[in-house]
Amino acid sequence: MPDVDVASDLKRADALRELGRAVDAIEILGRVVASEPANHQALCQLAQCHNATKDYPTMLRAANRAIAANPHSEWAHRLRSLALHNMRRHPEAVAAARRSIELAPNAWRPHMILADAALVGTKPSDKKMAYEAALRALQIAPHAADAHVTMGRVLLNIGELRHARRYFAHALALDPSNAAALTNLAVTDLRGGKVVAAGRGFGAVAAANPTEDMYARNVGASAFVWMQSALDAGVVIVVTALVVAMVVPPLTGALVTLALLVAYVTVGTIAYRRLPAPMRRLALRGRSPMVTRVNVGVTAGVLAFGLWIAATEAFGSPPATYIAPLLLWSLALLWRLRIRVEPRLHQTRQRRRYRAEVFGVGGQPSIVTPRRPLD
Repeated sequence: MPDVDVASDLKRADALRELGRAVDAIEILGRVVASEPANHQALCQLAQCHNATKDYPTMLRAANRAIAANPHSEWAHRLRSLALHNMRRHPEAVAAARRSIELAPNAWRPHMILADAALVGTKPSDKKMAYEAALRALQIAPHAADAHVTMGRVLLNIGELRHARRYFAHALALDPSNAAALTNLAVTDLRGGKVVAAGRGFGAVAAANPTEDMYARNVGASAFVWMQSALDAGVVIVVTALVVAMVVPPLTGALVTLALLVAYVTVGTIAYRRLPAPMRRLALRGRSPMVTRVNVGVTAGVLAFGLWIAATEAFGSPPATYIAPLLLWSLALLWRLRIRVEPRLHQTRQRRRYRAEVFGVGGQPSIVTPRRPLD
């Protein structure tokens, strides 16, 4: 085996990983580990690279080897926790994060990893553990954008959208290009009903990270929510037109129905044109061919049924004509309202459930102001 310049190779591998070339870094680190099997730093860097390539079982093996080489390495235990978390072995991930904190109680990253691992749990005690770990990370490193993102994610998971938004803003003040902060801020907008703002945020992250499929999928999720809102508005228009047809004179009802349809098409077209370009491309397409067909079918059904109502009113059909359609479309509207309202009710219940037990008597999270590190 040719001589290996370990120090130089470790620096080069780290630089390659930072540039997004984790596969090339793995090749270099493989040579280093083959030369020095107990090199703790090389094994930790190797675990980092496998994390970047999302090869979590191999990441875990590298982290375990690093721990065997240096059992007192906070870094190695932290990487092990991250690998276990990504493999959905959450109790083990929490235990590994706790061991990392025992070895370096005043380092902020182990607390951040513990917050991520504990956040998966559904018990109030799990959320409290995640919140306290995130808070400790912030107290140690108020200058670290990632620590603010972690606290924001904890609060977002609990349902505290306003406070979560504040922490994502803190992270962006420290690091304006932080993709995790931008993404989670857009998630917060989406959960708060700000669909266009969410799509704009997701689109900006996707444009800056074109190789990451997740960001593009987030844009698609925003487009899907926007399209569902447009379809819901169409169902409301049909139900309104049916009620109008039953209570006003036929000719007046026909004119009102036509006016509602024109308003629906006009407002929908304007709103569509105002969407960010990535959302416009995805709004009509849907998440799958089946969803696309459903979207097109419902839109066509709304317009066709509205025209049918206007035509029957123009010919003076009796109010009883509209009773059965009104019942069917009302059921559809109630079903749609249930789908839209249930997540918000769940969010409210979740916030009430966790607030007192996580934040204590005051029921409010602590706010840690970001500070830049001293030069």
